Amino acid sequence: MGTTTNRVARTVCAAVLLLTMTAAGATASAAGATDDGPVLCDGILQGEVVGDVRVPAGISCTVSMSEITGDLLVDRRASLRLQRSTVHGAIVSAGSLEVRETTVHGRTWLDRVGIMRADYSTLSGPVRGEADFVHLADVTLGGSLNVAGTHTTTLRRVAVDGWINVPSRSYGPTTLSTVTARGLTVKAGGGVSLCDVALEEHLIVRNHDRVHIGLPLYTVNSCPLHPDAFKVTVGGSARFEGSTQVLLHGIDVAEYLVCVDNAQVDVMSGSLGGRPLVTAGLGRLGQCR
Repeated sequence: MGTTTNRVARTVCAAVLLLTMTAAGATASAAGATDDGPVLCDGILQGEVVGDVRVPAGISCTVSMSEITGDLLVDRRASLRLQRSTVHGAIVSAGSLEVRETTVHGRTWLDRVGIMRADYSTLSGPVRGEADFVHLADVTLGGSLNVAGTHTTTLRRVAVDGWINVPSRSYGPTTLSTVTARGLTVKAGGGVSLCDVALEEHLIVRNHDRVHIGLPLYTVNSCPLHPDAFKVTVGGSARFEGSTQVLLHGIDVAEYLVCVDNAQVDVMSGSLGGRPLVTAGLGRLGQCR
């Protein structure tokens, strides 16, 4: 599509959206649909948008049943609810972000956002940046998850093609339940709970208050109901370092199980269904013995 044709298509799309929403009594904005800038959303946005969409500072925007061919930009002190939509470009957010029943083909970049929540969605690119609260449920990630500075991180029924890296900056919990990934690194937080987690490569846990592997940390709903589903499986090695308490209740490590510089380590003995609760293919080292 040429430059002139593209400009006309975007302008016509914006005008149709604005007229439709005004007639329905909704608050919406599709201004700025030109080659010089993105479509601005100041309320509700629906339908196809050819180009980028921006949510200005101080605005709460809902994008529903839309197809956006470009990027989606959220200013600081703004909030976006993205539902039942498709974004062909990237999401770059400095405000709160909620994604539901949506596919994002590009990357997702979080610029010190307050809340990042995604449910029943596919994020085809990597998710990176900084956020205070991260909650993902029934989500597929085509890249890695690398979000720093989180107070609370919750992943339930999440499949990640790459590594998960979620370093914290407070004593909030990190909870992963029914999660698959290439590898996992968690560090510097109040507590970690892993159950029904399968990793192709390595697991690294550092500098946490409490670490519960194969066991709920705070609430009974944080793990699957069947005890045999609690177990964490690691295709490489697992290393637990510098934490106050480490409880290894159910973990199967293909290579080495290593514990160093922890204040307390409890390795469960016994078996479940004839299988040991804690296994390490190449052996246990340090406090894990």
